[in-house]
Amino acid sequence: MVPAIHSSQYLLSPLYHLLLNNHTRRMRLTALTKSTLSDWLQLLATLCHHAVPIASLVPQPPHVYAATDASKDGMGGYWLTTTLEADNAPTAWRYQWPDTLPPCLISADNPTGDLSINDLELVAFMAHHHIQSCCMAPSPYRHTCIATDNSAAQAWINNGSPSTIAAPEFLLRLLAHNCRDQNLTIQAVHTSGATNTIADLLSHSFDLSDEQLLLCLNSLAPSKRPWRLVTPLAPFICNMNLALSKKLPQRVLPPPQE
Repeated sequence: MVPAIHSSQYLLSPLYHLLLNNHTRRMRLTALTKSTLSDWLQLLATLCHHAVPIASLVPQPPHVYAATDASKDGMGGYWLTTTLEADNAPTAWRYQWPDTLPPCLISADNPTGDLSINDLELVAFMAHHHIQSCCMAPSPYRHTCIATDNSAAQAWINNGSPSTIAAPEFLLRLLAHNCRDQNLTIQAVHTSGATNTIADLLSHSFDLSDEQLLLCLNSLAPSKRPWRLVTPLAPFICNMNLALSKKLPQRVLPPPQE
């Protein structure tokens, strides 16, 4: 039934892990489990307001092509529209991590960290989807193809399920909300790091001012319309930080329409 319930694939993992790791007759319902069960009730209650078009069940050309990347310094991405979408300028975004995040990143020098680069790559993917949906005119059933050079993030997005209960499950729950609110669909594709040059530049370019970065983009990838630069909105950054801390934001799916 997942294909018929918009964005539900991102809400299965917490329940799956609850059943998989349960070896007794009693189940421990965490805050994430309770919130996920509440999400499912909302999905069912609003089912008639989120019809799934038959075209979304078969391969279809994307309305938008995009790419993202994350590094120890920050994250970034860009998107280009296809002929299926109104003509928009090529758009880039970037965000530098706060000082509190690098100490949490697992590395050879910090093996006790609780966040991996895979987690940050998933955040970059989600940030891109949120920024794009906020910057582009509303268009139900818009399909976006987003490239990433991180195979773990690609698998989490396409399968809707991380392998462990950690930050990715909290992040995917936010993604489910964003996709369902606007009836949007996404597909993650893998690209090698050597070809992800623009997104890689954006995730490392914090020594450049906005004006210098735009000059660099227009020189590196010239187009008929000049590049524009946007930034993530504060509410998303707040929710992102909570999800990375394995905490739930004060956010639920919209109630049923009358």
